[in-house]
Amino acid sequence: MILKSLDGIVSDDKFSRAGYNAEKQMEFYLNRAFANHGSILVLNGIRIKYNNEVCQIDHLVVHDYGMFIVESKSVTSKVKINEDGSWERFWGAQSTGMPSPVLQAERQGKLLREFLDAHKEELLSKRLGIQRTFERMPIKIIVAISDKGKIGRSKHSENEFVLKADQVPGRIEEVYNEQKKLDHSLSLSLKLPDWLTSKETAPRVTEFLLANHFPSETVATSKTTTNSKIEYSQQEEIKKESKVKEEQKIHTWNFCPECHGKVSILWGNKLKNYYWHCKDCGKNIAINYHCPECKEKLKIKKDNQNYFIYCEPCKLEVLYHSEVKD
Repeated sequence: MILKSLDGIVSDDKFSRAGYNAEKQMEFYLNRAFANHGSILVLNGIRIKYNNEVCQIDHLVVHDYGMFIVESKSVTSKVKINEDGSWERFWGAQSTGMPSPVLQAERQGKLLREFLDAHKEELLSKRLGIQRTFERMPIKIIVAISDKGKIGRSKHSENEFVLKADQVPGRIEEVYNEQKKLDHSLSLSLKLPDWLTSKETAPRVTEFLLANHFPSETVATSKTTTNSKIEYSQQEEIKKESKVKEEQKIHTWNFCPECHGKVSILWGNKLKNYYWHCKDCGKNIAINYHCPECKEKLKIKKDNQNYFIYCEPCKLEVLYHSEVKD
């Protein structure tokens, strides 16, 4: 279940935009995999303050047996993880060192654990009169490399959790399902899950983190959502004198703007696209929106009674409209 989408960005710095695009790509894959998953909860772009430090996590995945921190990295060429854990970024045959995203995410995980443990009494129940803590809760680190990038793997480097963005949801499900099997009453294994707590803990923790989210001053605050129908917005081109971008909302039609009659979505063979059609007055309304990232025209696809609007190059997809049967 997606509980928080990424905050918008107002910076026009090309490196900030590239990083944000990588995060949006990862958000798309997480949304597609877990939007309807009741036990895997996703917070995109969560930011907390504790002990005068800031913990900013690209994607936090919370489940009954622990957490994943997913650190998104924009890579258009190649990165390599050396045997000593150091990282290199390549431009053609040239390379330069870069900070380790794994160590960065581990520092975030350490501060997050300390923050949660400081509030353990309100987040965790007692067992046999003893207060549980977050000290042993697994926080696994995943570094997600954007689709266009390549990963160089040294023979002995520990990089099983350095993945292409589209591989991340599968790895999360794999680990979650392994722990869930151990927690089953009919499990033949003598091993228990790495961390056991009540089923109410994950929802309670995510609600607590959302309440303590501290947005950066350089971003526009996003809306939280509890289902897959995410409000989608499109930013207009930057106007002169660096004015703040205005957002144009992509919306569905509930009725015809001319006669207020009933409308539905139809396929047009001539234009190879979907459009709105009024059953009462016969008016046709074009569906014409552009991607907020690459400015390409967004397309519509149908899945049963649901219509999704999407951008294939940017891997963005959200529910646009659901037909209600008569």
